[in-house]
This record gives sequence, structure tokens and C-alpha cells, in this order.
Amino acid sequence: MITPKTLQKDLKKFIPLIKKDFSGKIQKHALDYLKAYQDRFLKIINLILERTQKKQKVKILDIGIQYGFYAIILKNRFKYNLFGTDISENISCRCQLAKKAKIPLKAFNLLSNKKNLYPKKYFDVIILGEVIEHIPCAPQVIFNKIKPYLKKNGLIIITTPNIAYLPNIIKLLRGRNIQERFKENWQRKIDSRSHVREYSKNEIINALEKTGYQIDKTKMACHQSHNKLKMWKKILLKIFPKYEKYILIRACKI
Repeated sequence: MITPKTLQKDLKKFIPLIKKDFSGKIQKHALDYLKAYQDRFLKIINLILERTQKKQKVKILDIGIQYGFYAIILKNRFKYNLFGTDISENISCRCQLAKKAKIPLKAFNLLSNKKNLYPKKYFDVIILGEVIEHIPCAPQVIFNKIKPYLKKNGLIIITTPNIAYLPNIIKLLRGRNIQERFKENWQRKIDSRSHVREYSKNEIINALEKTGYQIDKTKMACHQSHNKLKMWKKILLKIFPKYEKYILIRACKI
């Protein structure tokens, strides 16, 4: 298992690399991303270590690898065999760190790709970290599409924002919309940074079970902005963790 202190030590090493390899808005986004998602990174890594640390030659596919922070830690610190996919525009402008870490990368669109990019039953673990909320289709479609690449009893790790996040509930009770706001006369296509739809934990669990996965463990994770919440909100989230910011689910292919 990795501790928060060890994780922070590893994540700090990325800061000079980000400043060297990225610039402008992408550099700022990478630095913000590194800081904001530490709780989620920690729990993803430990969900994998709990079930695989005693195994040899574990192959892990990180779909939507982007900056590759936890993938690089899994490769360098724990010696796992990491592979990554992302949409082609991210491969060219956001995956430099993963490339330098010598993680094999392939451009892969979960909706349009029809050819097999990897052999069947090749991976021990597949990670979908903050991916399904960007894709305009039912999550069952995605879970079915990646299932052939996973070994029997292999693990799928899902992380996604929780639509039932406490501040979202409070906004709705106050009559405010939790969806992304459109500026006047503003149009844009759905892209990799837009959330098409967010889900509740039970929705993801049901979708996984319907597509032949057995739920193994569920967790919730917070965002760095959690520290800025009012104390009464923090207390409620501690009492009712199901209303936290992020859903994490580990499931097994059966």
C-alpha cells in the first residue's frame, strides 16, 4: 500500500517536469490537476495494490491516461507493466510525461474504434479514471467494449464524479442548476473536457453488473476544494460519505 506522504513525495517530482514540458493553459491545468486529485490518485493506486501486489508481470491499461500521474507511479515505484490510451488530440499535447516514462501509448476513441488494439484477455487491470462522464453513451456500452481485453477475474477500476455530491444537492434545493453554464451566444462541440453526463454510484454498479462484472469494492474520494467547504458541510460529508465528490469502484470480470 502507498501512504499519503509517499504519494505526495512522488507527485512533487512531476512539478518541474510539467513546467518544462508544458506551457500556457495546459501547464496550468496539469499543475491544478496534480494538486486537486491527490485523494483519488491515492485510492486508485491502493485499490490496485490490494489485489495485485503479490502477482508477477501485472499488465495495466489506463484508458484516458492524459498526464499519467498515477500510471507513472505504478510503473516506476511498483514495477507494473503500464499501457495507455487516449484520444489522438491528447496524445499529441497532454501525454508527454507518459511518453517520457516509456509507457506505450495508442490513440483510441471508445465510441468510434472498431479494430482490436490489444490481444484479447491481455490485461490484469483496466482503469477508467474520469472517462465515462465525457462519453455520450450509456456506460454499459463502454464496459462491454473493453471487456474482451480483460483477463478472466481481471479488475476494472472506475472513477467518476458523483452527481449526488453534497454541494450539488444543496444547489438543487436552492433552485440552482448544477450543469455547466453556457455563455450567451456561445456554442461548442462536445470535447474531451466536457462532462456529457454524471452518474450516481448505484447507476455505475448496476451498469457493471449488467455487463458481467462483480462489484468488489466501492470508495468515495474528495477534491482539493473540499478544504474550502464550510465546516458543517465537511461534517456532513464525514457522516455521509456517499455524498462525496468522486465515486471509485473496483469490479471483477466474471
